[in-house]
Amino acid sequence: MSNGTAALELAVRALSIGPGDEVICPAFTIISCARAIVMAGATPVLVDVDPETYCLDVGACRTRLGPRTRAVLAVHLYGHPYDHAALSALAAQHGFRVIEDAAEAHGATVRDEKGSHVAGSLGDVSTFSFYANKPITTGEGGMVLARDEDVRDRLRELRNLGFGTGRRFVHEELAPNYRLSGVQAALGVSQLARLDAIVRTKRRIAAEYRARLARVDEFELQHAQSWADPIYWMIAGVLRDDVPLDAAALGKALAERGVETRPFFAGMHEQPALRALGLFEGERYPVTERLARRGLYLPSGLDLDAGAIDRVASALEDSLVAARRPSRPPPAPSRDDAIGFADAATPSEFPPASASTESSRGRRALRESGGSPDSSAPSLRGAAFGPLYAEAYDALYADKDYGGEVTTIVHAFERYGTRPVKEVLDLGCGTGRHAVRLAERGYDVVGVDRSPSMLAVARAASPANATFVEADMTELDLGRRFDAALILFAALGYETNVPSTISALRVARRHLSAGALLVFDIWYGPSVATRPPTLRTKTVRSGAVEWTRRARPLHDPHSQSVRIAYDLTRRDASGERRASETHTVRYFFPAELELVLAAADFDLVCVTGYEDFGPLPRLDEYSALIVARARPATEPRSGSASPPDR
Repeated sequence: MSNGTAALELAVRALSIGPGDEVICPAFTIISCARAIVMAGATPVLVDVDPETYCLDVGACRTRLGPRTRAVLAVHLYGHPYDHAALSALAAQHGFRVIEDAAEAHGATVRDEKGSHVAGSLGDVSTFSFYANKPITTGEGGMVLARDEDVRDRLRELRNLGFGTGRRFVHEELAPNYRLSGVQAALGVSQLARLDAIVRTKRRIAAEYRARLARVDEFELQHAQSWADPIYWMIAGVLRDDVPLDAAALGKALAERGVETRPFFAGMHEQPALRALGLFEGERYPVTERLARRGLYLPSGLDLDAGAIDRVASALEDSLVAARRPSRPPPAPSRDDAIGFADAATPSEFPPASASTESSRGRRALRESGGSPDSSAPSLRGAAFGPLYAEAYDALYADKDYGGEVTTIVHAFERYGTRPVKEVLDLGCGTGRHAVRLAERGYDVVGVDRSPSMLAVARAASPANATFVEADMTELDLGRRFDAALILFAALGYETNVPSTISALRVARRHLSAGALLVFDIWYGPSVATRPPTLRTKTVRSGAVEWTRRARPLHDPHSQSVRIAYDLTRRDASGERRASETHTVRYFFPAELELVLAAADFDLVCVTGYEDFGPLPRLDEYSALIVARARPATEPRSGSASPPDR
């Protein structure tokens, strides 16, 4: 075949799998696997993976079998074989076919009571990739092995434009051209003699890594099972959960020390291209999500020697030690500070964040802008926005699509609500732009904010069915319940530690009946960790007034926050006024959200972009929209949430 993806696609089609059929495959793999099933017109059904081998969890596979299951597509992940004995026994019991993806496992073996078996000899059909980074390579290329001669003949037809046995150039079906060239095939055959030596080298490198990293228990290498002889195609490992880094942050730290790494696969249920097809809606796979966020490959090339491995291990140790050091609040950047995030993507706009009082300089800046520090706030939040910022706010965000965002919110009410929504509580409402538009659509809205300056702007534009209350959303008690609640403008991120985040969520829960919805937005952790924000200047005109705002962000991955120093200038015919404010916003990862929501008696329903419940946010989007549902009051709080129910 022309490549491994083509091999997978035709392996599925050659088994006569198509519309109405289901094929089980691991949630943690390359997208080629799910694509092959979709391209055949069948439905991929996901199962989670084993946390030690990263391969298909056969026990979980058993629970996903159904009357339409035609096959299980199992992957030897990163050179470690899946549990062949367990899967073959399950296939014999239930009568499904096994499609074996051996793309990353040339030369790996498994053992059972019948002896030793080479990867690629286990399935009804088996596929290989000969991409440039594989043990045997043809530059690009792939192969399918078939146990049945009819399937083999069918594969030969499918890869060659559907040429059959009848008259040449008369085709009964449309089929692709997935042939491998003769030159590539010759290159691949010539490398077969090298395979044993390559596998020995891979295993030596893995053994040296294991010996060198034996004392680094914060980074757990892929575990080899006793019945398997992996080839260690990649030296893969996962950060322990208590390490205050994710894989993206660790990869950046290693890059700064001269070590190149690669991230793990993303889960199939989080792939925008698959979500856009309506697949995997509301599905969660905890092991897959942990691997995707906390796993990476270390350098794995065949030319690694002991000295190179030692340098990689030392860099890893240094990075982990640095992550464990107690972090001190960074000083406020000076006006001329540079922000060292080269080549990072910049969001369309930094959302406003609550002011931080981490330094006397920050408190002084707040006083100058008209605010008053609130030292009692549990998250060390500072003063509310001052009058100059409140005056500038709507001009600075004039291009924000409030109407479109309100439409998305209303669709959330209609799609996920258990009752009609009439009364809405808007926490951290700012200048009331969402509240006013909801009121204009007939909702009764109560907006809450701690900034009197922002509320003055909101009240000036509010219709009769929108009222505004000055209060801290962590201390609010209106003595009534609403049909839905909002926390927008990333206001939940202003609570810069977990207890205060839970406190704010519990206030929202106290004002909701069981089953009511909470809709809020956050800074999305995977995006911020991958592409931290950069220095940004914005100038806008509003009538005779010109506003310039300079935002200088400082990313602190240890506290999962971004600290932004704002310089604001107002110019008109009468002269110039200036104010400075320093704000801190915390960003969140999906698994963390599920836990804090559960602690406040909410179930996570949906994590999405702001594109009216499309796929997960892209890595160049900082905002994620979250929908949660209030649990019945009789349910006990726990540290883990129930599965989403959408």
